Formats: sequence, structure tokens, C-alpha cells
Amino acid sequence: MKKLIFLLLVIFFIQMNKVNAEECIPNEFVTFEKPEYFIYEKGTVKPNYLDYIKAKDSCGNYIDVHIEDKYVNYDIEGEYKVYSYAKGKVDYVDVYVYENIPLLEGCVDRFVEINSDPPDYLNGVTATDIFKEEGENDLTANITVDDSKVNYALVGSYDLIYSVKDSRNNETVVVVKVHVKDETKPVITNAKSLTLPVHTNLETIDFWKDITVTDNSNREITKEIDKTGLNINVVGNYRITYKATDESGNTAQATVDVYVVDEIAPEIKNVIDLKILLNSVISKATFLNNIVVSDNYDTNISTEHLVVDYNLVKVNTPGIYQIFYFISDSSGNYTTKKALVTVYDEDIPQINNLQNIRVSVGTTSIDYLKNITATDLTDGDITNKLIIYDDNVNLDKVGEYKVHYLIIDSSGNEKIETITVTVYDDEAPVIDGVKNLEIRVNEPDTYNEEFFLKDIIVTDNVDTNLKAGVDLSSLDFSKLGQYTIIYFVEDTSGNITRINAIVTVIDDVAPVISGYDDITIVLNTLVDRAFLLEGISIIDNYDGDITESAIVSGFYDSKKVGSYQITIKVEDSSGNESEATFKLNVVSTTDDDGKKSPKNNYSIYYIIGGVSLTLILTGGLGYISRHKK
Repeated sequence: MKKLIFLLLVIFFIQMNKVNAEECIPNEFVTFEKPEYFIYEKGTVKPNYLDYIKAKDSCGNYIDVHIEDKYVNYDIEGEYKVYSYAKGKVDYVDVYVYENIPLLEGCVDRFVEINSDPPDYLNGVTATDIFKEEGENDLTANITVDDSKVNYALVGSYDLIYSVKDSRNNETVVVVKVHVKDETKPVITNAKSLTLPVHTNLETIDFWKDITVTDNSNREITKEIDKTGLNINVVGNYRITYKATDESGNTAQATVDVYVVDEIAPEIKNVIDLKILLNSVISKATFLNNIVVSDNYDTNISTEHLVVDYNLVKVNTPGIYQIFYFISDSSGNYTTKKALVTVYDEDIPQINNLQNIRVSVGTTSIDYLKNITATDLTDGDITNKLIIYDDNVNLDKVGEYKVHYLIIDSSGNEKIETITVTVYDDEAPVIDGVKNLEIRVNEPDTYNEEFFLKDIIVTDNVDTNLKAGVDLSSLDFSKLGQYTIIYFVEDTSGNITRINAIVTVIDDVAPVISGYDDITIVLNTLVDRAFLLEGISIIDNYDGDITESAIVSGFYDSKKVGSYQITIKVEDSSGNESEATFKLNVVSTTDDDGKKSPKNNYSIYYIIGGVSLTLILTGGLGYISRHKK
């Protein structure tokens, strides 16, 4: 090791001798030797700057240095500069005037992208303390950063506050700026190529549909589209550019292809089915009458470009044939249409052997084609093409109905004939419940028309609400005997039914005896038949007053007090009998008031079969009293 050191010293002295051996002429180059900075504590002696600041010329010789510190205020905390002058050259050293506070270094303005996470504000920042006697002077771990005033979501400059305290509680606070900036462009996604029909109204197109624009600022974005190179009225390929600009002026662009296409087929208008007379001469012009073609893009298209295929049409044979129209535009869109061509003759077909039809109601069906044929000069027998319209015919209802026969030949010539179908009813109604009757004489109010029609039922094969009538004109309600009455009914078809019945007018009502009552007489009163019938009437419903034909029977003795039963019998001309009984009471001469009645003649009656035997013993009438029952 000693040998190595000795060797190095030898080399050093050799080099020094070489320098001294060569003369050095200084130039204008000056080198300053100075500290990085000066720290001055208020109230202490300021440093002797010449002890720390040196200057050498280009030959390495120290030269004089002039120090200027008039710009430093040693009584006010702050950062100042001390200038050093040597051979016209100037340099400076920072001077920090402090009052027992730590030194914060590396606190610089920061730049942060909007809405991004805060950076590590302590990176590169240190804090030291000059009081080394107090121990470790590195206070970096004690630095605090306050970014509460920074709005990371809004572009701007905000205060960022650093602070640190030393062991003597001296605090240094440094305020720098955090500049929240927005230098990130918006992002346009899902911008794809478009296909637009030619002549589209661009105002109706939502170009931004399904396209998403995002920006880190989450602020308003201005969107626009550059369509200057797009001609929507000409088919072709174009490009448009989407632009999105945020509030900070960052602009993103996306360019897409736009294909302007024609996808609408041409139109063929006024195509109609045609009729051509048999054996006509046809060409393309035959089928162009009133035909118009047009296209949304090719404005010069015309019927000259129209292809008409009519090869299937046989002009010598009646029938219906198809023709086809075809046209395409410059974009390859095409349209086809077809029409029917009827090759026809002018002969009208005929319907033969038509005649009206009559059927009875309830007939199940009608053979409308019986003996009927249809013929045509061209088509021949076309009976199988007959069409019959009989929808209005109701075989269950009487009436007249129209039936139409329609025949159309292959040329479309038609013939319509009409017949009448008469549905008739030849079945008379049925009257049930008719029977011979007995009625009492002289009771026309009781045996009115309603009485005779009771239980009479009318049925008909067609009509459902028929009612029977009855002819009572031959009936004499006041005379006994047999009479013929007639029940009758007529349906809506004029079918009439009549049925006779025998009505016997009878008398089965006995005479009515009225006005009789018990009779009281005094002894010896003269009593005879007229006396007993006095006040009594016998009326018969048919014979009238038949009181005189009454038979009075019974025994009584008017000279003997007692109660005797008297019977009155009567029989009318029809053999109807009536009978009535009452009491004949014979009392003494004393009346009800206790007075005596005068003496009277008396009588004894034997009344048998209407013949009386009277034994008159004394004459005169006695007191008689009659009590009604």
C-alpha cells in the first residue's frame, strides 16, 4: 500500500513540474467556486462571503472577487441573491434569511390531468433543520401536504400547501400551485360505416345514433360532423368525419365511409288485365297502352327499357294467358309485374229449356238443372259452367222466389236468365176438439162464441197462429131442439177447413116455486086450493108462468087445531119437476093478542092429485095469518 501511495506522489510531482515548465496565459474564462446556497439566521452576523466564494482564471489561478449583497435584507425572511464579480464575469448564490425555521426544498408547482388520482406530492420534497445539535436534521418524514383546495374535477389552478415543523416547533409553510389541466382528447367509439339511400333528407338521419362519446372531464362535449364531401344525391362512396371537442379544446376525430346507394326498384304503373279479340295481331306495343315507368334515380328511364314477354298468348285459341313486364335501373334494381290477357270471342252463350217451377211447401230440394243445358258457339256444351243463385229460396215458406242462372263462356261473354220458384201450400188446416154439445135454453150470454171455441185447437203445416171461428147463425137459443153449427178456419194459402157439430138446446132446469110460506088460520076457516096458492108463483125458464098447473096435495081439518103439511108439485113441458111444502097451522079462536076470533064456518079438505073434496059445515071466513119461511 505504501508503495502505491509513493508511486502516486511521484506521478503528481512530475505533472506539476510539467505545468510549471510551461507558461500559462489566462483568457477570459473564469471559474467560480461557491456553495449551493447560504442560510442566514436573523439577528446573527452575516457570513463573510469571501470565505466561501472563490474565482479562478483559466490557468487555475485564484483571482480577486467582488461581493455585492445589497439586494439581501437580513431583517426580513426571504430568499435573496448575492452576486459575485470577477474579471467582468458575474455569478450568484441564493441566500435564505430565516428565523429558526426548517428548510423545505423541492416544493414546486404540479400539473394534474382532470379527474385523475392525485400524484405523490411528497416525491422529491425534503425538509431539513439547521440545528444539528438537536439531533437528526432530516425532517422529510414530518412534511404534511394539504390539497383540500384542489378541485380535481375542474380545470384551474389551486393552492397546494406544504408544511413542516422542527423540534423547536418552528414551522415552514410553502404554497405552490396545482394546475388541473385537461389535455386528454374525448373518445369516439362505435363509429361505423353507413349506407344511405340516395336523395335521403340528411336532416332526418341521426348520424350519432349508437355512437358513444366519452371524455375524462365528464364535462360538456361539442359534437359535429364534417359532411362537406358527401353528395347524397349521387350514388357513390364518400367519407364523413365525426368530431368531438371538450371544454378544454381537445378534439377527437373518427372518419367513416358513407355508401350512397339506390335500392328502390323502378315502378311500372297502369298495368291492367287485357282482352284481345280472337285472331288479333299482337306486338309489344299492344301491351304498352297507358303503361308508365319511372325510377327514383334514373330519370331518363322509359318504356323503351321495358321488356314485355307475351309468348304464352295464343291469339287463335280463346282463353286466359299471362304476360310479364320487366324493367331494371342502373343500380340493378328491377321490377316485374304480370297481367292476364283474355283472348275472347263475342258470341253470347245460351241457356236452354228454362221454365218456372212449382213445389209444395216442405219440399227438401229442387233439381234446378233438370232438362237444362248451356251452349256456346265457340265453347260448345258448357252446361257444367252454369252457376245458379237460389240463396233467396225458402222451401219451408210459402211464396214466390227468383232463381238466377248465370253462364260465362271462356271469352267472358255472359248470359243471365231468371225463373220463378213458387212454393205453395195445398194442405188445409186441422181443427181438433170439435164435439156435439148440449146447452140450456134461453141462455145466450152463457153460451157465447168463446164457449163454443173453448178447447178448439187449430194446427197447420205452415201457419202457426191460426184460430178457428164458429158459425152460430142457425142456432136458436130460445127453442128446444137440435141445431147444426159450423167450425171453420182458413190458412194464409186459402186452404179452408169446415167441421159441423150438433148442438142440442135442452131444458134441464126445474120450475122455480116462490112465494110460499107456512099459513096460520083459526078454527073453522074456509080453505081451498086458490087460498093455498095465494101469493105463490111458479116460473119456468122455458114454459114461463105455470102456476095454474101446480098440484096441491095434503090433508087438513080446519075445525081441528093442528099443524098440517101441504105439498105443491109442478112439472114443466120438459118433465122437470119441482116440489115445495109448507105448514097449515089451525089455531084456536084466541088471537095472538088474547082476543077471541068470531065463529066461522069450517071446512075439511082432502086434496089429492089436484082434486079437492070440501065438506062445508059452516060458512064464513075465519082469521088467517101466514108466516113466511
